[in-house]
Amino acid sequence: MNIRKPICDSHVHSHFSFDASPSASPDAICERAKALGMTHIAITDHNDVNVLFDHSFPPYPEKEAAQSIAEAKKRHDGSVCLAYGVELGQAHQYPEAARAFLDVFDPDVVVGSLHSLRGEPDFYSLGKEKYTDDVFPAIWDRYLDEYLEMLGFDGIDIAAHLTYPIRYARKHGCSADISASIPKIENIFRTIVKKDICLEVNTSGFRQGMGGPLPDFHLLELYRDCGGKLVTLGSDAHAQKDIGADFDLCVRKLCRMGFEHIAFVFRKDIMLTRTDT
Repeated sequence: MNIRKPICDSHVHSHFSFDASPSASPDAICERAKALGMTHIAITDHNDVNVLFDHSFPPYPEKEAAQSIAEAKKRHDGSVCLAYGVELGQAHQYPEAARAFLDVFDPDVVVGSLHSLRGEPDFYSLGKEKYTDDVFPAIWDRYLDEYLEMLGFDGIDIAAHLTYPIRYARKHGCSADISASIPKIENIFRTIVKKDICLEVNTSGFRQGMGGPLPDFHLLELYRDCGGKLVTLGSDAHAQKDIGADFDLCVRKLCRMGFEHIAFVFRKDIMLTRTDT
């Protein structure tokens, strides 16, 4: 099987994300994409809506980001398709604020994510006492309930890194056994299929020591069995060097699992690239 170089990365952060490399400008991202042989890439910076209310992180510089990415689009037109996107976090918690942002800035693609539960900090900053085999199952259960609620927010194109909390649970030595929650995960997958949302295969799990993507290949098989066909590849890169990381490996695996295409969303239009080319 001859797998081409990665052609589209649907989840990349520029320096407009507070936790990204200062050198990750839209132009630098486009140049890296072209060097990798990509034809399409999306800059999807963090806009966690709850930040407007709890001030837990620096706010997303909406106007500056939109203008800078629009200018980069023009400069790189014809050599790479750059999508102005956003990783819209916790949209369901403050739906009016989330909708107001989308109405004003109208991004090309919206990646929906859940980084924190209501009234809780981001999973990466939860105390280690929350990541024990006794405590974590209840947190994970709440996460799945809120993730399903997040999918109910109208406007999401891609459902991001479903197993995000597990990344941190395992770093704290928690087994993070999620076998009992398969029915809830199956319900999430069936909702994604029903709403024609793409499921993200987030390759940051390889870099984070998880040994696979988020969600892992076992859960991707469940998604397939639930009728899921639309998957995107997202590196979740916060620095140029990680763009497209581990894509070839994932494409080969997805092809063997029966996924025929990788999707790229641009203004509700879905571009499909075969996994077996």
